[in-house]
Amino acid sequence: MYAPVPSRIALLLRPIGYLVVGVVWTALAAITLGLSAALTIGLGSSGWHPHDLFHDVNPIAFTLELAVIAAIWAALIGFLLILLPLASIPLAVLSWTYLARSLQPDYSREKLSRTTQSRDSIGPQTVSGTVAMSLQPIRRSAWTDTWMRVYALGWSPNGRLWLAGLPWGVATFVMPGWVLWPVGPVAAVLWTLLTAAALGWTVRLMLRALQPPSSRRRGSSGTGRGSSRSGRSRPSAGATHR
Repeated sequence: MYAPVPSRIALLLRPIGYLVVGVVWTALAAITLGLSAALTIGLGSSGWHPHDLFHDVNPIAFTLELAVIAAIWAALIGFLLILLPLASIPLAVLSWTYLARSLQPDYSREKLSRTTQSRDSIGPQTVSGTVAMSLQPIRRSAWTDTWMRVYALGWSPNGRLWLAGLPWGVATFVMPGWVLWPVGPVAAVLWTLLTAAALGWTVRLMLRALQPPSSRRRGSSGTGRGSSRSGRSRPSAGATHR
């Protein structure tokens, strides 16, 4: 069964609710995107200079230490730098989508989003030991399906997403060195291209992580596209509608 028709008060208040939620998640998404430059900005604002690293050090030992730190940074921080945007950007986009829908008469007789409980997702747990997965669409479309796949990956990450964070993690680790170092124009262009290549590599791996394992076997048959564009998603048992 579909969700009951919302009351007139709910219809009047839900644009405000989705507006507030959208602003909050948009701010969080902007912060998470800016974290990639946090190390460079923080070191630059503190007056740190790459020359400081090479005072009274053993070159071989220093290189080994730097390599170990870079590996740890890429494995942990690189993963977080892409996980946090994936967990926040879809919720921001979906909030603005529901805000737009809440202003359209075609959606005035139905709920717009729902909340379900998941045991396989990361995040704050409820008393029952589950994680509330909110802002899921009642009426699905190709647009919401796309962002729901990103949403699911951000809150239920897999090993492929961890691999996707490695190139960008390395790029953000070495970024303070070449940005704060007084390199010439040729070196600056080279490092910029290498950083862009690392970002492109990460994006490519992220797109692969978004694909379910069975999609490669199914190919591009397009089965079920019609229902995902025009149908409504059925709420699971115990789902809370909004």
